[in-house]
Amino acid sequence: MVDKIDSAPFFHTKRPSHRERTDVFVHHFPEYAIQYVKSLFPIANWIGYYNLTWLTGDIIAGLTAGSVVIPQGIAYAKIVGLGPEYGLYSSFIGVVIYCLFATSKDMTIGPTAVMSLLIGQSINSILKTTDQFSIVDLACSFALFSGLCSLILGLLRLGIIVDFIPGPVIAGFTTGSAITIAIGQIAKLLGIKGIDNKESAYLVLGRTLGALGKTKIDAVVGILSLFYLYGIKFGVAFASKRWPRYERAFFFLGIFRNISAVILATLITYFINIGRKESPYAILKNVPSGFSHFVPANVSWDMITTISRHLSVVILILILEHVALAKSFGRINNYKSE
Repeated sequence: MVDKIDSAPFFHTKRPSHRERTDVFVHHFPEYAIQYVKSLFPIANWIGYYNLTWLTGDIIAGLTAGSVVIPQGIAYAKIVGLGPEYGLYSSFIGVVIYCLFATSKDMTIGPTAVMSLLIGQSINSILKTTDQFSIVDLACSFALFSGLCSLILGLLRLGIIVDFIPGPVIAGFTTGSAITIAIGQIAKLLGIKGIDNKESAYLVLGRTLGALGKTKIDAVVGILSLFYLYGIKFGVAFASKRWPRYERAFFFLGIFRNISAVILATLITYFINIGRKESPYAILKNVPSGFSHFVPANVSWDMITTISRHLSVVILILILEHVALAKSFGRINNYKSE
């Protein structure tokens, strides 16, 4: 005869009450607090294992990233309407802070084309209604308050909200951003003046095509630079497959193509402009040295109310853009979440 199995809730346990949960939390609060603080600074888990091999790789990565960040930072500052020095400032300040909180070896923090374009559009919109603040004040305030809001979201671990953003939205955002950035740079590439790249992409494209007759010699410099960059990129890829023994050497040649393009263009421009009062094509000219523009940001109530209606969009795009980049790196390197 088969024994009957008791049908009582054998596999069910009583859920703890809110009071019991509170008691457990209060009892273990010091332990939880320590774990939380440690989770904020992942660098503490690996800095003790740092070695010369890592240092060598970091130096190469720093030179590689710096060769891209320097011209990019200057270009992004020009998109907003700021002086080139502000682009250089923003290129390293974010990284200095991010290294303490970073969990990705591929990500970095700094100005991007999409954010620069969005900040420039927001500032233009504000300046149409008031002249109380300068472009510098507005840009610095946007950077400060969007950074503070992002920091609060991170401290409260609200990044989980981003997981609900559909993948196609991120893919569409990335593609649309690339198209918008490319369209906005065509006029600069061809030396066409008078095109406001902060307007809608279709307007920028239409006005650029309508002004093709105003193309200047700047186009020669820009197009030759593009051929140089892409020539090395595809040439290195072909040579690495053709001569795999020298793959590492070709790799370093490829990653330094950006800084070499900047150096070559600078030297050529220098020799062309010897004895000239004005350059035949647009150049950067003087860049203030030092940190003379480091001053406290304007945090007045008037400033907060002025930028508040644009700030939410800036923060959303800021997070979305970096999430898109992080997910892209994750797909490329096959990262798995724990």
